Amino acid sequence: MSAEIPRRGKFTEDVKISLERGVANLSRVGGSPELPLAKALLASHSNVDWERVNPKESGGILGSTAAAMHYAHIKTGKGEEYLNFFGESDPKKWEGVIATVLEDKAMSPIFYKNVGRPLTTVFPARRVPVEHVLDSAFGESPIRGVDLGAGAHVTLPFLGSDQYLDTDGGEGYRQKRAELIEQLGDPSRLNIQLGVGVDIQDGRKDPDWLRASALPTAANKPIVEALGPLLADASRDGEKFPFRSADLRDTENSLTVIQAITGANGKDPQVDFVSSSFVRHQLGRDKATQEKFTDLVNRLLAEGGVWIDMGEELLTQGDWTKSKVRVYKKEDDKLTSKGVPFVLRDFRYVEEVRLEYFS
Repeated sequence: MSAEIPRRGKFTEDVKISLERGVANLSRVGGSPELPLAKALLASHSNVDWERVNPKESGGILGSTAAAMHYAHIKTGKGEEYLNFFGESDPKKWEGVIATVLEDKAMSPIFYKNVGRPLTTVFPARRVPVEHVLDSAFGESPIRGVDLGAGAHVTLPFLGSDQYLDTDGGEGYRQKRAELIEQLGDPSRLNIQLGVGVDIQDGRKDPDWLRASALPTAANKPIVEALGPLLADASRDGEKFPFRSADLRDTENSLTVIQAITGANGKDPQVDFVSSSFVRHQLGRDKATQEKFTDLVNRLLAEGGVWIDMGEELLTQGDWTKSKVRVYKKEDDKLTSKGVPFVLRDFRYVEEVRLEYFS
């Protein structure tokens, strides 16, 4: 327990409801690696002063709280100790971790300062569906594109590469990609002239927060451990794959930032592709916000360009266990759905390939 009696308010109850729903949803997924931590957070709910959390957004509270706990460990020199809990399946042990963070005079203020902070994710395997869609659409033609909600900007720099598949994709994923290449063709021929990463925060400026943002599952542990060289490789060609910060909820601000780097000189950039993975739900689920984001994508794309979007289920249903990769094409100045070539599991693994899209 914390030294002070936690306050109670509407947000505290919202968090409890969110955690209850999270535990129920994860329980329906057999063997979900996040379930033990979710159960522990629910059991420890009354010990946390949720009214200190800002911004008060209960939707992603599991990931946000886990990241804040990890960050508190890192900043107090206990990051390696926390890594030992990655993959822990006993909720009681997670309850002990939570209690330690709340009671520790050094960790507790760091924890509360960062609960609610937007996560910055780094999943290179998400590039696999992007590269095959782009290969199908453009082949060897020179193309330029933008990754909205780029996080640490590791998707575009690794297109066509097999780097970090073993780390990010887990056992057997290299073979999975070999099968995709046999079925769909080799995307290593992609000719990316410019790949701009854009996000509301620069995921590369605080590698400790980036490290903390990975949920503490066994599958994520090697990603966290490989983060240093991964970021170094992704950042190697800053001219070809630049990163810029912009508020994606502000269309004009985002366009101004991207115009400056694409040389659009105040005009809409007209790039060949836009990718966005698991970002739209973070901007706000209301219709107006989503329409502004879609308008941003449309204004970025040249006629005939493609938009590759992942995570619509997280936006509409709060479900991330199975996620469609949906492709749109700009035709007559409108975005038209062209189908779903892939279905992903757990944010990034290719679970299903729909060959009819590529035919």
